Amino acid sequence: MVFEWGLRRLFVWHFSLADLMLKEKSLEAWCADFLNAFRFVRGPVYVPGRDGEVLTRHTWRYPVGHIEEWLRWCRRYTIRCERLPEKNQIRLVFFQYRNERDLAQPVVENM
Repeated sequence: MVFEWGLRRLFVWHFSLADLMLKEKSLEAWCADFLNAFRFVRGPVYVPGRDGEVLTRHTWRYPVGHIEEWLRWCRRYTIRCERLPEKNQIRLVFFQYRNERDLAQPVVENM
């Protein structure tokens, strides 16, 4: 699902068969690889973090960000992933936003 609000974007994915996808990789590494291959969130490189978090790094190619980040004025990211063992799923939530006030939205607070 994709939600857009004032050029901010919130993506929510649910992936089934988590046990097969996570056989060789950690949850965070799998989600980072997915985001790096997903063409609608270009710009930074996504790297695994800790405790269900994926971090962003800018590359030499886009040292100050991708053109889409500048056009949207959204250069900050919150990325969370979790495994839902009872459903054998992975939930990945990606929020691209402008400032800290955006994190106070009710939908985002429950991420």
